[in-house]
Amino acid sequence: MAVAAREETERSEGSKGICTVTGPILLKLVKLTHENIEKEHICCAISNNKDIQVMSKKNWLKDRLDEGLVILSSRKKMGFLSDPKYMDYKGFQTVDTAEPYLELMVLPFGEDAPLPRFRDSVRRHEDMPEGFVLYYTNQCPFTAKYVPMLAEMAKARNAVFRSAYIQTREDAQNAPLPLFPFSMTGSS
Repeated sequence: MAVAAREETERSEGSKGICTVTGPILLKLVKLTHENIEKEHICCAISNNKDIQVMSKKNWLKDRLDEGLVILSSRKKMGFLSDPKYMDYKGFQTVDTAEPYLELMVLPFGEDAPLPRFRDSVRRHEDMPEGFVLYYTNQCPFTAKYVPMLAEMAKARNAVFRSAYIQTREDAQNAPLPLFPFSMTGSS
């Protein structure tokens, strides 16, 4: 299960013409399902459902709908992670932590669902690959654009670079970094 928010546009006609107001006039939560994902808007920045980047994110989401909902947060609010107080308010519980500030929060869909944990590879930073390794998914539709750009930049600078496309839950769990959809390890 995943949830998307959709803003509605309110139009009113008056004596001086049409007034269009777009914004949080009405916020409607939509439960994404296999049946409605094709018609729903799921991207924060791209409105065209035919865009290859949006299609890649929708395909990624389709594979995640039945897995449950796991959120990466932090001990205190950070701009690039979910707000832990809000997630707690929504019923999520912290099930694991990793230095320097990460918290793994979960909203299980069943009482007997196994709780996820960070792998030891997230806690240890031994045996990291040489050079730069970019780990990415299609969770963010912009990875389709930026992964090739980074590869070209590394090539132009003769830097050792490899990209690792994370396609499954197991790939993500076995990666050395917890931050997805776009994370990089590196040494110069």
